[in-house]
Amino acid sequence: MLQDLEGNCLYFVSGWWSYSFCYNAEITQFHQLPPQPGKPPIPPQRDMTTKQFILGRARGGQSKEDEWGNGNEVEVHKGKQHHEPPKTELQVKGDTRYLVQKMEGGTTCDLTGKPRKVEVQYHCNPNVSDRIGYIKEVTTCSYLMVVYTPRLCNDVAFMPPKENKAHEIVCRAVIPEDKLEFRKELQTIEAKQELEAAKERPINIGGVVLGAGKWMNKDGQRMPIPANFGQDPLGKTVEIIARAKSKAEGGQVEMVSDADLQKLDLDPAMVETLKKEVQKMAKEKGWKIEVVDAPGQIREILGIVDGEDEDEEGEEGSEEVFYKDEL
Repeated sequence: MLQDLEGNCLYFVSGWWSYSFCYNAEITQFHQLPPQPGKPPIPPQRDMTTKQFILGRARGGQSKEDEWGNGNEVEVHKGKQHHEPPKTELQVKGDTRYLVQKMEGGTTCDLTGKPRKVEVQYHCNPNVSDRIGYIKEVTTCSYLMVVYTPRLCNDVAFMPPKENKAHEIVCRAVIPEDKLEFRKELQTIEAKQELEAAKERPINIGGVVLGAGKWMNKDGQRMPIPANFGQDPLGKTVEIIARAKSKAEGGQVEMVSDADLQKLDLDPAMVETLKKEVQKMAKEKGWKIEVVDAPGQIREILGIVDGEDEDEEGEEGSEEVFYKDEL
């Protein structure tokens, strides 16, 4: 897989620093010359007036350096110095798989007094050619470099796991052809019955069946509507048999017929006498005569005169009972 990188060098420019990586050789950090007219930016040209640093070498690749960090890099690049390849390991983190090489023996670090070292990670990326993704210093004089390459993508170790999708199982009834028509007819009937049942299915909330104005008890059974539903809770009824507007409103008198009075078991002559008494008491005010019946109680005939326009409480149109007769 990675043997195809043998003899290839990759370059990476990040701000002030530039890097070169030659597989199975070394990784170098240096300052590049400003871009020169007519010369390509890659590979970057090292500024020989500045010092370079070796971040790591393949095993067996120790070389002597001068005060500028120059070693026998020309021999390395030409392949005259044979290095033993660094040990390569497969790393797995979740769904990510990559190869790791650890290279040591770099330029001595001024802060730690130890040689620099670098970890190189090779990641599969089928959409790019061989290139350095990034380089960073994770700790003092210890580096991480990530290389993207399509060379790993055909290896089974780097292929994504196959998806195991569950296939939907559809079951169908197998019936003889001579019963197929009957089966279709039966399905139509069942569909109609289910639709009708859904329409008739009651709505049950907390054990109470709703709808159609039903009265329900705790067992969900229908209860009869009371005979006196909507009437006075005591069963009292009031009938107005005569009334008159005030003189200011015309003084028109309305009274039920003698036949209606007899249906109410009232004597028309008695009612006429009562009307005259009420008219006398009301004078120019409005008045009315009511018959009040309540179960188990004596019938009452009330003569009621409209109150003054404004009483002590400031209420208008109040009524006062001035006559009460029991039959």
